[in-house]
Amino acid sequence: MNGGDRTRVAVVTGAAGGLGLAVAEQFLREGLSVSLVDVDGDKLGESAAMTSRSAHAITADISSTSDCERVVLEAVDHWGQVDVLVNCAAILQRVDLFELDEETFERVINTNLRSVIWLCRGFLPGMQQRGWGRIVNVTSIGIHTGGYSTSSAVYETTKAGIHNFTKTLARSVAREGILVNSVAPGMMLTRMILDQTPPDVIEAVMRDIPLGRGAQACEVAEVVAFLASERNTYASGATFDVNGGAIMP
Repeated sequence: MNGGDRTRVAVVTGAAGGLGLAVAEQFLREGLSVSLVDVDGDKLGESAAMTSRSAHAITADISSTSDCERVVLEAVDHWGQVDVLVNCAAILQRVDLFELDEETFERVINTNLRSVIWLCRGFLPGMQQRGWGRIVNVTSIGIHTGGYSTSSAVYETTKAGIHNFTKTLARSVAREGILVNSVAPGMMLTRMILDQTPPDVIEAVMRDIPLGRGAQACEVAEVVAFLASERNTYASGATFDVNGGAIMP
């Protein structure tokens, strides 16, 4: 994917595993240069994606505003400019609503929601200056269903916030050549989901999926890659549901 004679550059958060890594790998296959961002620097460094000369690792805790600002500075310093931002990073900590403590609440809100706003704010000026940009934010099927229990209420609330922020941002920057969309996966077979979801809940969810299975991260990454590409010339402010037909809003 080229911007004229220049290779497009993407920043992907949560890129040490799961959907973030799948997106980064898809971008690299399509010829982009990619900054992979994750709090787990060791896991990030061990990723096969990092063997590519087009890959650049940034270890950062994006629940921190200062780390978000550092990600912007490091990515721009390394590549010169950033054309694509994909916000995949998220944490799911299942805690009963009445056992929820302030520390957990703040970390989920800051990692999942505040980081999206801060990173968009940081990378937008460069995109606006060049008149081209793509932003893809990852939400959840929970924006439609509300989730399956209050133990994931804070997580689902952050995804709903991203959903609305995406629409607001898309409307405000459309005339500047910047397309902003969200992707809402359903049951995705990643460690975050499988490790934090009780087996009976997974079984119940699977029964409701017409395709009869959960998604592989690479299947969702294909949708993200299209939205982030030059092939996408008109979709903006939209939510792309990738859930095997479980929800058809």
